[in-house]
Amino acid sequence: MSVAFRVKISAPFAADGEGRRRERQEPGGGCRLRGRGPSFPLQLLRQPMGPRVQCAVPSSGTPDGYDSRVTTSLAKGRQILEFIAVTDGPVTVRELARGTGLPKSTVHRLATELQGWGALEAEPDGYRLGLRLFELGGVALRQHRLEDIARPYMEELFDATQRLTQLGILLGTDVMYLGRVGRQGHQRVASPVAGRIPATCTALGKSLLAYNRAAVAEAIRAGLVRRTRHSITDAHVLGTQLEQVRKDGFAIEREEVRLGLACVASPIMINKRAVAALSLTGPTESFDSRHAASAVRGVARRLSRALAPI
Repeated sequence: MSVAFRVKISAPFAADGEGRRRERQEPGGGCRLRGRGPSFPLQLLRQPMGPRVQCAVPSSGTPDGYDSRVTTSLAKGRQILEFIAVTDGPVTVRELARGTGLPKSTVHRLATELQGWGALEAEPDGYRLGLRLFELGGVALRQHRLEDIARPYMEELFDATQRLTQLGILLGTDVMYLGRVGRQGHQRVASPVAGRIPATCTALGKSLLAYNRAAVAEAIRAGLVRRTRHSITDAHVLGTQLEQVRKDGFAIEREEVRLGLACVASPIMINKRAVAALSLTGPTESFDSRHAASAVRGVARRLSRALAPI
């Protein structure tokens, strides 16, 4: 069992040589000077030729070197993230401090750290949730067997439409496909996939981007990708399309990823967030987008209700 000791080291054995008393805990029986300086085994610091060392008793209530301050920082960071999550629009440091009850200096420090990790994104008018959280959310969904739960719904959708049915999530500014149900010859095929395509080129991606302003902003900053001559590369046109997606509940794409193919997709919503999406794909000349949209939207809504308890 690792134990934390509190150690006081007297001058002249100070890290900066200025004779100031230093104090810091080091788990595992070692001691470190506060600030810079190496970690020293405790038995070396007990030698009489060294500085005077006072080792306190092991800290109570902190087994295995656990530092309760880390939990406090995590709790404060969680407060910040959860407050932004339920707020419409960017949130300033002042608003975060007022809403969470934390000091402004603490909010500023933690928000800066969260931004560096990608959990928050800074905008001129405040902070938004960052793409890193959406990536982790996608991983969490996969760990909760999203594909397994969605499989019967995908098979039902394929049987009703005879169109390639796919399930995907947003990963950064790309769509990552988790599974598909289609036909190979006369045999129905259900298989997992792991491909990634720029979200702005696909109906599945647009149905997710419509509910993720941070991902849209990142895609525009990086430059909209042109996969075919029909791909949308104008930010204003993309914004208009995404607004229509929010009104209709589905997205339509024609030959933006591959010539000769059209696609329609609808988001899977949990707590007003698009966590994944279902899509139908077929040849452009025979693809009835409105009929496909009605089918995929209905199944996506039922799947949303099935996933809500997770």
